[in-house]
Amino acid sequence: MQYATTQDHPALFMEMRLGKTLVVIRRMLRCTPRGQDGLRVLVVAPTSALGSWERELHAEGQTEIVWLTGTKQERGKRLARAMLYTAAPCVWCLINKEGHLALPGIANAPWDAVVLDESTFIKNPKARVTKFFLQNFRDVPHRWVLTGTPNPESDMELWPQLAFLDGQAFGCKSFWAFRSRWYHQPFYGYDWTPKIGTATMIKNTLARRTLVMRRADVGMDVPKVYERRELPLPRRLQRIYDTACDEMLLMVRGKEISRTRYALVRTTWLRQLVSGFVDKRLEWAGKLDELVELLTGELAQEQVVVWFNYNHEIEAALGRLRKAGVQAELMTGAVKPKARAKLEARFRVGDFRVFLLQQAVAQTGMDLAAADTAIYFSPPLGTMARRQTEDRILNVAKKGPLLILDLVVKDTVDEALLESLQAKVTRGKWTMERVYRIMRRQQDGKTA
Repeated sequence: MQYATTQDHPALFMEMRLGKTLVVIRRMLRCTPRGQDGLRVLVVAPTSALGSWERELHAEGQTEIVWLTGTKQERGKRLARAMLYTAAPCVWCLINKEGHLALPGIANAPWDAVVLDESTFIKNPKARVTKFFLQNFRDVPHRWVLTGTPNPESDMELWPQLAFLDGQAFGCKSFWAFRSRWYHQPFYGYDWTPKIGTATMIKNTLARRTLVMRRADVGMDVPKVYERRELPLPRRLQRIYDTACDEMLLMVRGKEISRTRYALVRTTWLRQLVSGFVDKRLEWAGKLDELVELLTGELAQEQVVVWFNYNHEIEAALGRLRKAGVQAELMTGAVKPKARAKLEARFRVGDFRVFLLQQAVAQTGMDLAAADTAIYFSPPLGTMARRQTEDRILNVAKKGPLLILDLVVKDTVDEALLESLQAKVTRGKWTMERVYRIMRRQQDGKTA
């Protein structure tokens, strides 16, 4: 709160469970509205995080909450109603991060504050959503960015988030100027590498401009135990896998299923293959058998969260688990937001034991701390998805460690993705740890 009261446009880079949402709510209630009829605050977040905002607002006594969801017409009507006079000191409008496509009019409303929660959704300067938020809201008195991991893949992802606040970042008015000034391309590849002094500049800027806080920094970290269950790929699927790798061709029993010239399509084939699926048909049940064995054996008495990349994986797992007598439910994009909230509430009180989740749907906002174990049936592509899904089962009041278990097929894309994720997590944590140390030195100097 001390930091937020000194900034018109705060950046709270705080890990989950450290109170980002609460700081925003209490700080905004102390602000003076730009009009005569109370504050108007727009909260933009992933769909799965909006329910968490509603719960926090109710806990703080806030009742004027408007969900800008639904069809384009419904969103427009709700926005118009939110702008009408009300005796409430603050009206909170909640919209998902894709909502600007159906309701671009949010850019013209007289907001007192715009809050981007899980602000890495604007990390890509080429993305349409990034351009929308960087080009609009420049006259809003208070702009916020919130996330626990602002640089999941690279420190370059910090520029759009800080530019949303200040119109520029790191002394550069555009991302391309920033990249040209502080990064270069080595002769042996296409990745951009920081020049000498870039890392120090970024850390010093973050320490001066933002608030960085990790659970470990304040004695609230919960240890995690990482384990792998490694499976061999059967010879028949190994032949399909090798053909897809070498020839960009999907062949099953001598029959061509599909061919491609795109590496991304091939990667999708390989990721589904190691889970036992070829063209969405189950050809090998190795991972499913291992999952059932775990949940009916070592983890038979525990509530467990299981993460998946693809819906057909989830549906197959649900069938197998229910057949084995395991109480399980699933959540995919087809489940409506209200139904998701009910499933989450049921899991928290133990109505069922195993929650099967699509990573893209449930990686933010949900409280799954009833479980102490998370299983990854298939690894996520992005570092942000991995860290956020791991933290869904976190509760800082827990005394014992959390178990994070990966089902991995040896010598395949599973191992490569997992190793790449671990390396990126380590790099991102190193940057933010150095920022926190600089901040502490600055604070200690002021105190002295």
